[in-house]
Amino acid sequence: METPALAQPTSDRYPRVASPLHTILILAGLAAWTLGAKILAGHMRAAANPNRVRGYLVTICIEWFFFLLVLMGVRLNGTSVFVVIGDRWRSARQVLRDIGIAAAFWVVASGLLWLFGRLLRVDQQGHNVQVKLPHRAAEMTLWIALSITAGICEETIFRG
Repeated sequence: METPALAQPTSDRYPRVASPLHTILILAGLAAWTLGAKILAGHMRAAANPNRVRGYLVTICIEWFFFLLVLMGVRLNGTSVFVVIGDRWRSARQVLRDIGIAAAFWVVASGLLWLFGRLLRVDQQGHNVQVKLPHRAAEMTLWIALSITAGICEETIFRG
């Protein structure tokens, strides 16, 4: 007796790309890094002249560590890494589409961040934010590298 197409389970809709233990380890590592980053931010706020360069470099290394850890778990599960990082572009149209999506997201995200900043009166808590932002050319360069790293790695980490 055949099962009708509508009654078939949709378990393949979200295939498992890594083991549950791997997922738990990634989440535990991210929780530990979050706690460590909170402690580091507290030290930066307390310092008269905080070392942002070190903080940016450590964060970049941690981001790439988690990226590689996710890819390793995916490969150990026998799944293609393209499930996590996405397929290659096959045309200029696909590249332009992705750039358009990124630009639209950036505009919407900037507007929402501005709105929430106003609602939460972030400018009154400016010291908490300002201590983490770059001030010199080297810091700005590393900030851009960190932003690119976060865009690549975090999208992959949370996709996996």
